[in-house]
Amino acid sequence: MPLPLGDADVALVETSSGAVGPADAIVVFGTSHWTPAEVAADLYRQGLSPVVVTTGGSARSRDGACEALLHRDLLVAGGVPATAIRCETASTSTYENALLVRPLLDELGGVRTVIAVVKWFHRRALVHLAEQVPGLERIYTAAYEPFNRQTRRGMTRATWEETTPRSVRRETAELRAMRRAGRDLLTRTDAGWVRSPTLGG
Repeated sequence: MPLPLGDADVALVETSSGAVGPADAIVVFGTSHWTPAEVAADLYRQGLSPVVVTTGGSARSRDGACEALLHRDLLVAGGVPATAIRCETASTSTYENALLVRPLLDELGGVRTVIAVVKWFHRRALVHLAEQVPGLERIYTAAYEPFNRQTRRGMTRATWEETTPRSVRRETAELRAMRRAGRDLLTRTDAGWVRSPTLGG
């Protein structure tokens, strides 16, 4: 039986980091949930970034749908011009989301700040992004609470023990392992995540 997680364990994986500021790009991490596209569209309409990059292939989808293209279509429906969207359609994991989004960010040129649209407990995604895109200086986060289609409940910070205990436990274990390996490059601030002086240079 797994050991219970305390507040400090859960806080470790939380992605929230204060106010979201203007950024060079919005990066939507791959998932079959629709909410990230709605969040990204709202950020774009607010004028916080000129471009949205969606990530994720079809390997994790039960119906073969491509996550990045699903989010692209939802973004367009939400008022984001297709010309302001870039899609990474080959990745099959969070690590690959970060790895394969780098060429798209490089093509945009001069990307130093991003807004990452991620689940509230998915800080590992931010660490992967910092590792794979070394030019990033600041990562703002737009955290969302995924919806569990089976239980018909939101997977919130307050209800995680009932709605998503396995996911939070896995994320906590993986992030602790990354920390032990010296791979957690980020420090939380009141305005996004920045590289830790002792780890990220």
